[in-house]
Amino acid sequence: MKQNPDTTRILMHSSVAARLAGQMNRRRFLAASGATAMAAFLAACGSDSSSKSPGTVAGGTTAAGGGDVNRKLNLFTWAEYDDPDLMAEWGDISITIFNSNEEAIQKLVSAGGTSGFDMICPTGVYIPLLAKEDFLEELDLSRIPNFSNLDVAYTKQVWDPTNKYSVCKNWGTTGWIYDNSVVKTPINTWADFIKVAQTEASGA
Repeated sequence: MKQNPDTTRILMHSSVAARLAGQMNRRRFLAASGATAMAAFLAACGSDSSSKSPGTVAGGTTAAGGGDVNRKLNLFTWAEYDDPDLMAEWGDISITIFNSNEEAIQKLVSAGGTSGFDMICPTGVYIPLLAKEDFLEELDLSRIPNFSNLDVAYTKQVWDPTNKYSVCKNWGTTGWIYDNSVVKTPINTWADFIKVAQTEASGA
């Protein structure tokens, strides 16, 4: 049987696929997955710094080393990126979901810098744009002691070479697209994908 050349096959958990099926058409998926390697970063959203007291970071959370932390956070992030149980253990976290970087930026622009989000998790390459538009506050890395435990491979990226605005949260791939006129081997599992990437599709 001739394979339908217009078929898009995605490797993901069935529960995630069911949720996406109700939200995303093929054109939107292709537009969103144009980059093969995606990085999600945690950055502080911009706000009026004049209203904050010493010893606080974005959103009024007391910084590490500055006393007890007010564990209340407004997070703007992707769907299903975090373990709900882990988030609940940390504190009172209110999560607002976005489905694309463009959607997130549009919401921030519409709010005019008063979105109320403490942290946002955009793809790394969008950090310069967000910083340029004054939607991000600078981070004080001395108040993020766990930063020293981050693998150096995930620090000082080209979009934020001094980690002035961001700290790596997730690094990975959200989607892959391949041309079945070039890659003939069927890809049904991640093991298939890795094998093809190392052989047939290597350098393609």
